[in-house]
Amino acid sequence: MYNQQFTEVRLDVPEVSLEELETKPHEIFSTYRPQVPFIRRPDGVYLMLRAKDMATLYDESKARQMETEYIASRGVTSGPIWDLFSNGMLTSNGQTHRSRRSPVARTFSYRMVEELRPRIRKTVNAALDAPMLKGRFDLRDDFASLIPAITIASMLGLPNEDISHFTDLVYTASKITTGAWSQSELPVIEEAASQLMAYTQDQIDRRRREPADDFISNYLISVDEANDLTALETVLQLVTLIIGGSDTTRAAIVIQTSLLLQHPEQWQLLLDEPERIPGAVAEALRYEPSVGGLTRITTNDLVFDGYLLPRFSIVTLMLASGMRDPELYEEPDRFNILRPQAKWHPIFGGGAHRCLGEALAKIELEEALRVLLERAPQLAIDGDYPTVIGHAGIRRITNMPVKLS
Repeated sequence: MYNQQFTEVRLDVPEVSLEELETKPHEIFSTYRPQVPFIRRPDGVYLMLRAKDMATLYDESKARQMETEYIASRGVTSGPIWDLFSNGMLTSNGQTHRSRRSPVARTFSYRMVEELRPRIRKTVNAALDAPMLKGRFDLRDDFASLIPAITIASMLGLPNEDISHFTDLVYTASKITTGAWSQSELPVIEEAASQLMAYTQDQIDRRRREPADDFISNYLISVDEANDLTALETVLQLVTLIIGGSDTTRAAIVIQTSLLLQHPEQWQLLLDEPERIPGAVAEALRYEPSVGGLTRITTNDLVFDGYLLPRFSIVTLMLASGMRDPELYEEPDRFNILRPQAKWHPIFGGGAHRCLGEALAKIELEEALRVLLERAPQLAIDGDYPTVIGHAGIRRITNMPVKLS
């Protein structure tokens, strides 16, 4: 619990190795969560463990969003990736963040996204056509990977002939958001980001010449009305939107399918009662999230249950821990699609930086599951179940070989 007034504080925060966190995060979290409000990695990053304490750090007066600190620590101080981090809404605060987010938020209305549902269902069905003919396929690469990239391409009104190349650029550039990249990969990531930025600029220029009733044109109307973004910022808010929902949604589709196949009675329940699909999606996001945690920087000394979290500390709000907190959920380590779900799902963050793509992500996940249930009710694993790798940020998912029984 957050304590505003304090005289004596504890500094003996347990340190946990990266290897343990990467290989057995849930075991680590369940061990330390009852004992301490946070633990620390060898690199000095604090990991907040309890759901009630995470809410405190969404308060802009106590913590702020990380800006360019991470990317600079990896040696990137110029170029397209630097431009993305220094000009994007996800890595900004205060009025700068509000100015960058506002035109996207105004365009990204719930009604607009909900109207995309039939188109997303069509995209999902098309993505499943070729795998269904093969009988055996990789759910991650042959199905899940196609859905978010094609959905965003369709939403933006991109030409069909560009979608394949666009998809390749998106997944290559989005590696920068996972943290799981080496210096040797950086040139390839930067080249993809550069091409994606140039392509997005071309689309903006085309809408300037020939406005249409689509997302980009409506976004530009909002940008022009506010008149407080640079040309580079205008491009990069769209690039941020494109990159932000790709790897997370792909992994979440694989995770929810894997969990349901490992719990066949719950898969069968959805076959019998498809109206429970939204609850199943929400439970999969809670039980094994594709985003392990969100990183903030404290702006004041804070004390939680007697433990000091110093000013200017890098702290990750461990969603993967908070969403298995027994103070918030009964039997938190049990996957149960009948579990009552909160109106506002924790996976999408909180405060001023709550995920703009929440409604879109839910629709993609729901329609992916709905189409699999309708067209592949006898879907079965064809090898090992996939493994979720990583504890913080965007997590990675291994391949998922499946077959149509």
